[in-house]
Parts: sequence; C-alpha cells; structure tokens
Amino acid sequence: MAESPIISSMVLEPPDQEDKRNSWDLFPWKDFPGYTQSQRCASTSSWIWQFGYDIEKSDDDTKRRWVCKVCVDSRRPNPHSAASSGTQNAEIHLWNDHKVCDPSGRRKPPSKAKEKTPSRNIAEMMKLNTRDAREQQIANQIIGRFDRLDFQRLVVSWIINSNSSFRQSEDPYLRAAFEYLNPLVKTTEAHITHNTNLLLLSQYPWPARKLVLGLPELVDRHSGDNIATHVVEVLRSYGITHKVGYFTLDNASNNDTAMEEIGKALGFEGKTRRLRCFGHILNLAVKALLFGHNSEAFEDDIQGNEALDAKSHELWRRKGPVGKLHNLIFWIHRSDSLTNLLRSLQLTVYSKSDDPVVRAKKPLDVIIDVVTRWLSTLYMIRRALLLKDFLEDLWYEQKSEWEGLGREQTRGEGLGYYLLINEVLQHFEHVLITLEGDGQQRKRKEGYIGAYGCPWDTLLGYEYLLGKMEVYRLLPIDIRSEHFKVNINLCWKKLDKYYSRLTRRQFIMPPLHFIQRIVGDISRTCGQTV
Repeated sequence: MAESPIISSMVLEPPDQEDKRNSWDLFPWKDFPGYTQSQRCASTSSWIWQFGYDIEKSDDDTKRRWVCKVCVDSRRPNPHSAASSGTQNAEIHLWNDHKVCDPSGRRKPPSKAKEKTPSRNIAEMMKLNTRDAREQQIANQIIGRFDRLDFQRLVVSWIINSNSSFRQSEDPYLRAAFEYLNPLVKTTEAHITHNTNLLLLSQYPWPARKLVLGLPELVDRHSGDNIATHVVEVLRSYGITHKVGYFTLDNASNNDTAMEEIGKALGFEGKTRRLRCFGHILNLAVKALLFGHNSEAFEDDIQGNEALDAKSHELWRRKGPVGKLHNLIFWIHRSDSLTNLLRSLQLTVYSKSDDPVVRAKKPLDVIIDVVTRWLSTLYMIRRALLLKDFLEDLWYEQKSEWEGLGREQTRGEGLGYYLLINEVLQHFEHVLITLEGDGQQRKRKEGYIGAYGCPWDTLLGYEYLLGKMEVYRLLPIDIRSEHFKVNINLCWKKLDKYYSRLTRRQFIMPPLHFIQRIVGDISRTCGQTV
C-alpha cells in the first residue's frame, strides 16, 4: 500500500522582492504629496498593475491611484495617474499613449470593487506627517520592508513544519505578538484566517446542486474540443467564467481533452479542476477483484445481451468462479421449472422442521446480478450462500441436463471461495454506505452523535480498503484459488493507482453527493478515470 506522505521539512520560499523595492526608487514622490505606497489588503490581479504603481492618500486610504510606470520610466514630467477603483482609464492610457495592451491577449474584466481597507494606516499609527519629505520617506521605507505575501508564506511554513492546526494562526495572542512586532500585519490584514469569500467550501447540510444551465446540441462528433467549446459558451453566456470551480466527469478520454481546452479558455490547468468520484473508483477496484484483467472490455462485450447464448456463457465462464456462479444463477432465473423446483426443495425442508418459525418461512429465489453494478454481484453471492444446500440439491437433480457445463466447472473453487469473496466485498460495501451520508451531525442508532459522508471520510476509505487488501494479499491461499490471488492483487493495484494520483488533487468527491472545495491542498485526495 502506498504510504501517506510525511511532511518533514517544507519551507515556502518567497519570491525575490529586490526588483520590486528598487522600482520605487524612481517614483516621483514630489508630484504626489501626501501619498504613500498602498497598504491594500488584497492582491492587485488586473494586468494593468504590471505597468503601474499603487499609491494611496496617507490621511484617507480609500483614495488610491494607479500611476503609469511607463511614464515614470520614460521620465515624463507629469506621469499619468488614475483612480484605482477601475481599470478602464488605465487601459485606455496605456494603449493610446504607449501602445501597451493585455499581455495575455484577452482583456480582463473590471477589477473588483474597492477592497475593505484598514481603519488606520502606518503613518497615522507612527504619527508621521507625510507632507514632510523626510517623514514621507520614513513611512515608505517602513511599508516597503514589509511584504504581506512573504509574511503569510512564513506563517504557513511554520504551521506545516510544526504540524500545527491551521486554526492556530487565528489565536488572538499570537496575532497580538505579530502586530506588536510590526503594525503592518494588522493594517494590511496579513493574518491567515478562515475565509469563504473566494473559496468553494463544504457546507452542512449539503445543498442540492441540480440547476441545469444549458443543454446545447452537439451536432459534431463528441470530441474533447467540441465538448469544451459548448461548455465554455454556456458559462460565458451567464457571465460566470470567473466563478467556475470544478468539473465532475467520467473516465472517457475525450473528457481529458475537454478539460485541457476548458482550462486554456478560462485560464487554469484543466487537470487540477477535475473531480473524480470515489464511488466510481470502488466500482473499478471491485470489477478487478471479480473479473481480473480487462474487466471494462468484458463489461462491454456482455452488456446488451438479453439471453445467455453460447458466446456469453463462455465469456462468463472464463471470468472464474464468479462467472460460473452467474451462469448457474442465470439458468435458474430464466427457467420457471427450475425456479419452482428450488422453491419446492426449500418448502420440503421447512415443512419437516419442528420449529414453527422455520415452518413459517417462505422460499427465496435466486438474485441475478447486473454486470454494470458490482453490488448486485455481492447480493447474488449472498443469496447463493444462503441457498447453498438447496442449490446443491437442485444441481444433483438437474445434472444430466447440464452435461455441457460439468459440475467441477460450475462449482468452481467451492464454498470457501464464495465465502471469501463475500467477506472482501463487505468491506467495500461498508465504505460505500459510510460515504453516502449527508455529512450532518446527528444521533445514530448506536447512541453516539456523528456524521457520515464528510470529505475527509474518503481518505479514510482509501486507507481502510488498502489496509484490508494488504491483509488478503498475504493470506495463505490454496493453489486452487490462484484466481483469487491474482485478482486481489489487481484490486489492490487499482486502489493504489488512484490513491497515488491524488497527491495532485485538492478535492474529494464522495459518491452521490456534491462536495465543494476543501480549504488548502489536501494530500492524496480522490479520482475517477481508468
């Protein structure tokens, strides 16, 4: 089983800020008396800030201005400036005066409304008169030496290396210590805090997400490029491209291409925004356990055959004991005479019992499995184990009619094999049922209060199943059960494959529920492709 990553010594290195600080040496402060470097809390994401300075009024930090860096670098006497609450004026100036446009090739939408600003700035705290050239220089030096992102990287590195809780950064005494050492921590709102404004977070209870935005007709072939084109078109028609989070897709190869193209169109790496359903991974792992190699190809060959013809019968038989049991159950299920015979065998035994409860029992029929649903195979095996004695009797009575099958072929590995498979599949069933919860805390039947279906439960599900498969891989298996030894390894490899891939993911998708993004990069999260 793949080991969980252990963070030993991780430091988030801040980028070199030397060029950033030196660029302010050329700034003509004499043309902007009463202004200092901006202490804005949020990052300036618009492309215009690559070509401009960000300054603010020292006595009113809501008055911020964008000053053209191209004008300053060219030593213009009166460099152009514009209010920073919008980007249109800056864009017009850059294009008309300098022929500078968006380097990415597409115009960014208007910047957000003015960010929330601190009630006091550093000049006010230190009682500096920014109209005085000397004190203005002191204020700018203090502001220039503090970088909000550098500070946050150092705090995150400390949390990771000390294995502390992320909530530790919200401790009021720790924050007071930071603010005592440098008041800019408070004025720039540099504290690491729980913030849901820009993240998709899991919420309790889980809200339903079933709103259909569009059903465009795809007249061309279903290639990844064509799919991406229609998806992006719908998103743009609603003006929500900047709010797009993650996509839940199946394992078709054209969806890989679609995500790459959507990512290019919307400005993100497609594979990092793709959700993978844990329930689908369970299905792949169980199919490997039951049918071995090429289980998907086998499913495609079988699917759609209503009757068990000779070809389908042989396909099932080659899939080992489970396939042979399927053949037996199918022949019983399709025949009224065999079904009635099975019921008669049960009633005969029940009627001879001295126990009134047993005599009152009703006969059971076999359960036929569906190749696309592994749980149906589990239910088929369970019912067969429950009826094992009656199936044996039925077999002996009908043996002459099933001459082509042969008893040793149909019974396969014997009762022990099916008991073992049933035991293994129970672990998968347990994990699946646990993750089908709604994530709400409530009192359970056992008396405790707990929640099922939480995002982190998927990680526990991986660990639980991989641990169980490790145990079964080490079991001393009789040579007749070589089929089990091979398939249990295939099952383990399938789980480990997706568990290892999840180091690149930030998301978990328990089955049947829309779980939103988890704060931070959670190692080893979920997946959904072959």
